[in-house]
Amino acid sequence: MKLKEIPIKPLSPFEVMLALRVLSVDEGFALVEMPFRKEITQPAGVAHGGAITSLADTAAAIALKNLVGPKEHYFTARLEIRFLCPFKEGKLVAEARIIEKKKRIAIGNVKIRDKKGELTAKAIVTLLIKKIV
Repeated sequence: MKLKEIPIKPLSPFEVMLALRVLSVDEGFALVEMPFRKEITQPAGVAHGGAITSLADTAAAIALKNLVGPKEHYFTARLEIRFLCPFKEGKLVAEARIIEKKKRIAIGNVKIRDKKGELTAKAIVTLLIKKIV
């Protein structure tokens, strides 16, 4: 895959709190990493599902970034995620691909893997696209 230099806005304070890091971006594609940290755990000591969901959501949004115009904004309308195994050490990498894009809607497919490459979660993210006036 050809890596492009695509300007990505700085991560939001929430994304910084999760310690997300953009690894690569291409047209309709993004790789985003999140390390395991105590601050994202739930009482059983594994990563909270909300943190993993936020990783999927962010990766899909970054994958869409270069497919919309400069006067268009996008936001998540729906997100369905399936957790396949717990995350309790190392880093997760979300691989997001925009699988369908129309004028006002896009659908992203996100696969989240652990450091061993094991599929930890998968998500389908629906993003609405709106012109900024």
